[in-house]
This record gives sequence, C-alpha cells and structure tokens, in this order.
Amino acid sequence: METLLFYLTDKPKSCGTTVFVPKKPFRCDGRKHHKFEDFEVVKTAPFLPNSFYGHVRSDVSFHGVFKTTEVRHCLAITYRD
Repeated sequence: METLLFYLTDKPKSCGTTVFVPKKPFRCDGRKHHKFEDFEVVKTAPFLPNSFYGHVRSDVSFHGVFKTTEVRHCLAITYRD
C-alpha cells in the first residue's frame, strides 16, 4: 500500500509528515496509534506550498504528524494493489 500526500498550503508551516523507526523493532497491524516517545525520528517532510510527499506503508514502517495548532490542509491518496 502506498500513500501520497499533496500539501495544500499558502505558506510554509511546521507540521510536515515525519517518518519514524521504533526504538525496539516490532510489527504493527495498523489498528492502533503508538506513542512518539517509543520511536526515533528519521526525517520530516517540510510542509511547503504545493509540495508532495509519499511513502510505502507496511507493518514495519511508521509515520505521523506531531501535535500542532496550525491548520494542516492536504490531499491524501492511498493506493492498494
């Protein structure tokens, strides 16, 4: 499964999507959210006007957005083969 995000914003904001790696490896079935403190940050995609971010979802890949007060408009497309 792949997820594509198109960021729809008029100015740069500090609420991009972050990719994480777990501190202790495990597999996830995708049914629950996990605590940020259980993960290390790999990279954060900047939330820039008209930009794009994509990632492949799996039971060992993790992504998220840190809590923010900013409005975060994006178009998310998930592709399943």
